[in-house]
Amino acid sequence: MKKEIDNLGRIVIPKFIREDMQLSKDPFLSIEYDSDQKQIVLKKAVHTCAVCGTRDGLLQCENLYLCKKCLQSFDKA
Repeated sequence: MKKEIDNLGRIVIPKFIREDMQLSKDPFLSIEYDSDQKQIVLKKAVHTCAVCGTRDGLLQCENLYLCKKCLQSFDKA
């Protein structure tokens, strides 16, 4: 499948792919670039705590994710 890149460098991900990846519920993608192969790989983002890196018990604060433990440590400070 070919997609055109607009003048701002954007592409449209086809609806059937967005639905299959459930991107409407979680709109973040991880972008990886393989310079050897000249490939861009898009993956559904795996959210982690911005402080400790855990994937457990995350709460979203704007575009940032924090686990409950780290969030509680901020409350104590």
